Amino acid sequence: MLIFFGTRTSTIGNVELKTDVCPKCNHEGLIGIFMKTYFHVFWIPILPLWGSQATVCPHCKATDEGRSITIPTRNRLNSLKSEIKTPQWMFTGLFAMGLLFGLPITLGAIGAFLAHDEKEYVQAPRVHDLYILYLANREDGGESNYFILQLQSVNAEKYQFRISKKQYAYPLDAKGDIDAGLYKQEEFYAPGFLTIERDNLLAMKETGDLDSIIRPDTAE
Repeated sequence: MLIFFGTRTSTIGNVELKTDVCPKCNHEGLIGIFMKTYFHVFWIPILPLWGSQATVCPHCKATDEGRSITIPTRNRLNSLKSEIKTPQWMFTGLFAMGLLFGLPITLGAIGAFLAHDEKEYVQAPRVHDLYILYLANREDGGESNYFILQLQSVNAEKYQFRISKKQYAYPLDAKGDIDAGLYKQEEFYAPGFLTIERDNLLAMKETGDLDSIIRPDTAE
């Protein structure tokens, strides 16, 4: 794939130089122009590079740039350039790349923080914690799906759960039912209990089979 890149120059501001004299026609009064060169990729500005200056005589239209500007006028422009700010649009590509690379890192850090919290939930369980777990459905030919499990009791390292009658193709669907408060209804759960050891739950968290743990006070 061809990548088009290069530099372009745009005017970012101008000032009136009322006392400066045009070296071509001796007209008093010039327009000082400030320009900025920026790097672009596919014509999208990435980063401003350097500035330059020019003058235009409104009388004879003569233009001078860089060292062709008289020293007094050049000094005056240098004293005024701090008032001219680089426009933010020249950083458009840089901002976009920051989002592109920074967002996954931020989301990863948030995910790691939440995963750490959920491991703490396994280590320090609370009755009625809700687990979204990927399990084999024995009543449906072994097809695997997500279920909502509600913690009922803890005996040493064995955790006893009620399991939802409903199965879910995606964890978000299960979280939707939790947000709707369906987990509070007795008829939401299948008869009987499921017992899982703590080490197995921690292993499931590592493999991703244990998608998330939600405390009832945070689910309501």
